[in-house]
Amino acid sequence: MSALLEVRDVRVHFGGVRAVDGVSFDVQEGTIAGLIGPNGSGKTSTFNLITGFYTASAGTITFAGDAILGRAPHEIARRGIVRTFQNVALQPDRTLLENVMLGLYCNRSGLWRGLFDPRPARQDEQRALEILEFCGLYELRDALSRNVPIGLRHTAELARALAARPKLLLLDEPWAGLNNAESAALIRTVRRIRDSKITVLVVEHNMKVIMEICDRITVLDAGRKIAEGSPAEVRANPAVIASYLGTAGH
Repeated sequence: MSALLEVRDVRVHFGGVRAVDGVSFDVQEGTIAGLIGPNGSGKTSTFNLITGFYTASAGTITFAGDAILGRAPHEIARRGIVRTFQNVALQPDRTLLENVMLGLYCNRSGLWRGLFDPRPARQDEQRALEILEFCGLYELRDALSRNVPIGLRHTAELARALAARPKLLLLDEPWAGLNNAESAALIRTVRRIRDSKITVLVVEHNMKVIMEICDRITVLDAGRKIAEGSPAEVRANPAVIASYLGTAGH
């Protein structure tokens, strides 16, 4: 198994705040990897570095053998890294179907091609419907996204990301706001995504989910990596218990 993503000693500072301070980790192809830590530990900032929304002051990021640090977000997305956001970024006055269809245009270059693409619109619609069904949202296809419960909006954003045909899918707290049934359904969906040969890197505060779904976990605290390993290894790590999970009794 090879590393699809290699993050090496990346750093980003905001004034005197070291948001990410020398973080390194790999994401193996064909796995579900987790990135966890308390609020303010640098998880979303690390996502922003990987996807080009932040520019690192030091370090390297390699994806499928190519250096991507410093590239624009749209260039990185076209290379195959697609993300969701902690704050849902769906267009509120479009239906879930329309929002997912927007993801189909990620890999189409240029306005001219976007306006005169030879593929019929119904083909795009059919592909978007298949993705909605895959994610368990088919019955809500015609609902405006602003009318959909917040938990399911995270799932809809995941569906839109899948429409962009990622090789690596970055999920930022997708289980936020989901009830138990919705959470279990999303776990099944993410596993099916992994089984369809899409590698997944997830930031999540729900430790039950993380421990159940991840093959390997990286733990951050105050911008630094404090632990890395399998769920069992991370669960037993004293630094993780002290910093994030609480006492062993909890």
